[in-house]
Formats: sequence, structure tokens, C-alpha cells
Amino acid sequence: VERSLSASARELGATASIVRSASRLFATKFDMQRDIRATDEFTMVFDREVTEAGRTVDVGDLMYAELRGVTFYRFKPAGAKEAQFFDANGKNLRSAMMRTPLQSFRRVSSSFGFRTHPISGYKKMHQGIDFAAGTGTPVVAPADGVVVEARRWGGYGNWLRIRHNNGLESGYGHLSRYGSGIRAGQRVSQGQIVAYVGSTGASTGPHLHYELWRGGQRINPAGVRTQEGTELAGADLTAFRAEKARIDRIIASGGQKRPSMQQASAEGLRPARG
Repeated sequence: VERSLSASARELGATASIVRSASRLFATKFDMQRDIRATDEFTMVFDREVTEAGRTVDVGDLMYAELRGVTFYRFKPAGAKEAQFFDANGKNLRSAMMRTPLQSFRRVSSSFGFRTHPISGYKKMHQGIDFAAGTGTPVVAPADGVVVEARRWGGYGNWLRIRHNNGLESGYGHLSRYGSGIRAGQRVSQGQIVAYVGSTGASTGPHLHYELWRGGQRINPAGVRTQEGTELAGADLTAFRAEKARIDRIIASGGQKRPSMQQASAEGLRPARG
């Protein structure tokens, strides 16, 4: 990881969609701004067919991602509507709540708790976390849920509130605009872009004001601990172990080749065709 994980991955051949998929996975385990260092190494495995001349003709799904020892294996259990990601033991790694709703931000400009308000100058309770980020930075849903409000709300400016399946509600203030189709009653999924950072309302500059609510009361987002999914068992676990072994062989070999097509690979990033 040099300038950023996404920039490093793109330089090594990953497409924008692959980078987004991996970033969403990593964001469930890491604060992508503060936890990742330039010395960290990552691995991704995904489908990419290239011609003998090196031209990419097809890009498929992300099958594996690893960062700082945390691994994600793609697998679709029997009867599931879509593939999910599991650790090496078959435990679902999809967290109930992502650590932050931003995959890219400059810094935390204001934490939860008492502070001197930057506009009024009075000391008062700050009931959320402020992330300093550029105007237009995507804001993603930290968990599945339903949009409760998407409207102008006083000093919050453009405001969004989402009710999640885990009993929490999340709120977002000072937005520049909303994501495509975002309105009250709209269902959203974890990692979906729901809005964009702005500076509307009572704001001194572009940032995201992020709140979490439980039982009608605001709580500190930094203190929320979430549970992960269940573990595979029986036939699903057997099938997963076979798929994991296949992916591990691809990683060990640096990629596989298909007849008449050459599989591209790069140091630190191992795209492969299974």
C-alpha cells in the first residue's frame, strides 16, 4: 500500500468494481484512514481474462482478499441468493455494522462528547463524530436498513437517517446531495452509496457529521461493538473447504492459465482465473 489501498490496487490491474468490493470488505474490519499503513501488504484474487497481447477482455468477481492477516474467501452456500465472504474456518465475516460510513476521509475533526462549538463558541455536547473529507466524498450505509428521512433539517443541512435491522439508527448531516434513488422508505444495503459529503447547514467546512441512535437516544459510534455472522456447517462447510483449497492453490501458483488466454498477475496482487 503506497498512496492508498485503492490507488495501489488500481495500479496493479484491479478494476474500480473490484477495488470497491475489496474496500467494502476491509472497511468492516479496519478504519481505512487510520489503521492502514504504507508498509501493509494486500492480496486480491479475481477473474481477469487477457489476450496474449495483454489486453483485458473480461473481469469477473472478487474471490479472495487479504489485508494485515485478515482473509476473505468468497463462497455461495446452498440456497443462498448471493455469494458471501468467510474466513479460513468458514465463519461469515460480514459484520452487522461497518466501522465508519466513509472509506476515505482526512481525519476525525470532532469526536463524541463535550466540545466548544466552532460557530457559537459555547461548550456543548457533540452527539456524533465529524469526519473531515472533501465535498463529494461518497457516504455508504454501514449496515442494511431502510431510509427514514432524507430532507433538510435545520443546522444539519441536508440530513439522512437510516433505520437498521440490528436495532440501531444512523444519521448523516451537512450532506451535499443524496445517492441515486435515496428517499424515505427506500431499502439500502451495507456498503451502498447513500449520500455525498458536503457543508450544508451550520458548517465551517466540508465534513460528515455521523450519529448513531439506540432506543431514541444518541450513542457514541466509536463504542459500538457488532457481531459477525454464523459459521458454515455440514455440506456447506465441506463445499467451502474445497473452494478455499482451490483459491489457496491459485494464490500459491501465482495464477492459472486458460487455453488461448493468458492470466495476468502482479507482485502483491494476484488476479487469477479459477
